[in-house]
Amino acid sequence: MYQERAVFFLDILGFGKKVEKAADDPVLMKKISDSLNLIASLPNAQNSTSTGFLISLLKGQSLPKSDVQVLTFSDSLVISVSCEQPEAVAALLAVVQRVQYELLDVGLLSRGGGDIGLLTHEPNGIMFGPAFNSAYDLENKLAKNPRILVGQNYIDFLEKFGFDDAELIESKLLTSYPDGPFGIDSYSWVNTVMNKGAIGILKKFISDVDQEIKENRYEPSVYGKLEWHKKQMVIAAKASDKYDQYADRLPI
Repeated sequence: MYQERAVFFLDILGFGKKVEKAADDPVLMKKISDSLNLIASLPNAQNSTSTGFLISLLKGQSLPKSDVQVLTFSDSLVISVSCEQPEAVAALLAVVQRVQYELLDVGLLSRGGGDIGLLTHEPNGIMFGPAFNSAYDLENKLAKNPRILVGQNYIDFLEKFGFDDAELIESKLLTSYPDGPFGIDSYSWVNTVMNKGAIGILKKFISDVDQEIKENRYEPSVYGKLEWHKKQMVIAAKASDKYDQYADRLPI
């Protein structure tokens, strides 16, 4: 039976090619293993992790009607909540934002889409409906780069229940992209690590993507996504109040 649900679909970019390369690259093999373990663990994520804590909030007494469901398959993830509790719909943005960061932390870029509509998503893994089709189309046809887009139905639902898009942008959960659509603020972590003085994290991510850019110079579709990813990190770093303090220590 269809319900009105908020749903996100996430996919790891370039997964097939990375699997092929991993046969001769133990470091890459570990990254792939870590990412798949992360995705597979989400349905039973523990409070000891940031993502697990957020999911436990959705499952717990604070949001009893959220009915959070998680489906994982290969290198992809589908997570949805019931729209019966609007707070859960807003909280889902934070869950997805954190999942994308944790994938980045093991060296893998992800892309996705999220929307609201009719959906069946059962604990036994059965999942289908127009809402998923919309989320998939946002990921597959519109996102292009490693970002997670949020459909207009999702934005309209949040506004209907008092979650203004301007406030969500100010809180660093959402962003408005120059080409039109809203999306998860995938680079809010940059400001966080700079405020904490943990610029080693940012330096590592930039160094990692520089190496991938070098390795994929003759793979235009991959190269463009990597360049876009680096550009977003640089933009976020330069927008930080701490940029002048750390500028000479960043490889940008």
